[in-house]
Amino acid sequence: MISIRTDDPPIIKPPLLNVVGKVIELGIVVAINLPLLPAYLFTTLLYGRPPTVPRLRQAVRYLYLCLTVQSPIPPYLTIRARIYIALLFVIKAAQIPIWGLAWHLDEILYGRALNASSVDIVRPIFVISAGRSGSTQISRYIENDPHVAAPSILHCMFPYLWLWKSIPWTLGRFVTPEYVTEKIKGLLSAEALERHEMDPFKSDTFDAVFWGCHYNFRALALGPDVAYEELHMARIVNQADSPYMENDFGRLIDRIGRKYLLVKQTGQKMKKNETAGCTAPRLFIKGHFLWAANELERRYPDASFLTVVREPTSRIRSGINFMRVQPPEPAMGPAPWMWLSTWVRRCEVDYCNIEMEWYSRGQLRKKSDDAGSSTVPIATRCAVSFDDFKADIEMTMKKVYTECGLTTGSYDSGNQVVLPPHMPHEHTKRRRSGYAVDKSLEDLGIDEDELKVELGDYIAWCKSISTSHSTIMVENNAAEQDYCRSLHVLATGKDTEY
Repeated sequence: MISIRTDDPPIIKPPLLNVVGKVIELGIVVAINLPLLPAYLFTTLLYGRPPTVPRLRQAVRYLYLCLTVQSPIPPYLTIRARIYIALLFVIKAAQIPIWGLAWHLDEILYGRALNASSVDIVRPIFVISAGRSGSTQISRYIENDPHVAAPSILHCMFPYLWLWKSIPWTLGRFVTPEYVTEKIKGLLSAEALERHEMDPFKSDTFDAVFWGCHYNFRALALGPDVAYEELHMARIVNQADSPYMENDFGRLIDRIGRKYLLVKQTGQKMKKNETAGCTAPRLFIKGHFLWAANELERRYPDASFLTVVREPTSRIRSGINFMRVQPPEPAMGPAPWMWLSTWVRRCEVDYCNIEMEWYSRGQLRKKSDDAGSSTVPIATRCAVSFDDFKADIEMTMKKVYTECGLTTGSYDSGNQVVLPPHMPHEHTKRRRSGYAVDKSLEDLGIDEDELKVELGDYIAWCKSISTSHSTIMVENNAAEQDYCRSLHVLATGKDTEY
């Protein structure tokens, strides 16, 4: 495991040996990718630019920022740091052919199967929740449902169907999942593992993978102002990037989802989905990508969106400490404390207000006519409280299952949905205090009282969220099947017997 520093220097100056190493790496990457460039350009003409590689104009813009921008607060970037960061950007651009061809190979081999209606994404579930809100734990409970299809973080990091299919009879014969897990955990600091339950074979923060495909993941290396504009979880501040980033994100979700559903179909005989009454599992993705929520709602009007709301000051404190123990580039050291506190505070205030507005929009279902003979499905928004989730897992999950349409069709005497057998009755005990790195808001220069006043409306909204109130209560299994059919028709244009 790597170790982290606890004090920030006045300037950022990576070791000269690391700079030389990056120059050598660039030479190797160019030597490998340059011969592949003609093939990549040809397949791009046929299949378009993959959503997993950055646009060249983004590369040029980041190189310009690297040469011209300076953080308004210390530590400051030295010339050596700028050269090192520029090398990171150029290396990423040089890797485009190999990663692009890896994506296009799926289109060549499986394009027809991936475009088939049998792998249409119907009624997906998106957990879009703020960082450090408890969304990972609730996601693990949901993805364990056999009627949910949740690509693991490894699937998302390497979204290539040809690779997924080849692993079992190649590397999979010699490398165990336990070995892979330990190796990946070894790349993280002990302090990071204290705060996050890392399992590469489970779902995790999807947008971290997406940002990693583009240059946004490196934005924090250029200071808090650039990070605010380029690495914002609630909105795309740089409007010039908005159209293509949202489109790339939607394309990536759709293609990974179809690939994973295809694997599920070909790997086992599909059983009737007793949970939602459908014959196919529901795609499940989690992350903090509130900035892409409108795009996903446009693509999947039958989707369910779930968030876990938590008192913001403790969550913001946790988020800053969590980001500190995950340096985006080890040679640069961990992100400076004041950079983190400035960036996270600004972004999280925006996130809270946008989350409150987005999850409070509209009605969950609406009548298609005045007589009320049918319903028109629209995206479902469900918000649950972190405090409720900690105190009463059963009631919280009943609310999630009811509002997100994951009902089993069974109800108790109180007309409450009966949870599936895999659902635990209490949380697994884990460490939630005494972290090795755990600065207070005061240590970070953030006035907690001022922050609470600024987020007063959001805090009141969080308190109003309670598992005692369910916006949607499915009357019986037949009604749920009718709803499922209407959602499927809306999404695919085809009626299917359930």
